[in-house]
Amino acid sequence: MTGHSRVTLKPFGELGYPPGCSLQAEAFVSGADLHLRYLLSALDSTSFDSIVFPNAGSGPERQNELWKETCFECFIPLKNSEGYFEFNFSPNGNWNIYSFESYRAQITEVQVLSFQAPELLKAVRTSQGFECEIKLAGFLALAHPEAFDLDHLGITTVIKSSSGISYWALSHEGAKPDFHLKASFTYSAKKQEND
Repeated sequence: MTGHSRVTLKPFGELGYPPGCSLQAEAFVSGADLHLRYLLSALDSTSFDSIVFPNAGSGPERQNELWKETCFECFIPLKNSEGYFEFNFSPNGNWNIYSFESYRAQITEVQVLSFQAPELLKAVRTSQGFECEIKLAGFLALAHPEAFDLDHLGITTVIKSSSGISYWALSHEGAKPDFHLKASFTYSAKKQEND
């Protein structure tokens, strides 16, 4: 897949699938910043009300195990390497960033000393949907600009609902839900030109 576009994520099988719901996502790069957008929508308010959103906290903060609740995610691989980064974003603004040396191995929390903490630029909730935009300011400056494989991102989401937990991605390549499989990293982020 090439170019910048809003894509439709699909759930894995029928695991906890909230009826009447759809999910779209997109990503683009501006300088050293990565922007992510997610749009969760439902056919009616009953379907949307089945989705469980994390409670609002005292303010955005770093938190582990966000993926146990409704959570937006992005995986960014490194070129010529088995390593990759994982971003987790809660609708309430909480976040975390991890690095892996290889598939699910040698996990480390990425320190925010050299880039800013993820910023929730937009979070709009209606009776039938939720839309958010997240900015990772300066993240791509962590390494040489060409080190990140921005043509193979994994754009994913976990949705917790009254039916259970469902796992959404552009592509599911495993026998069970597994966002860490590089074969599922199929989204290409556009580089936005500065005005």
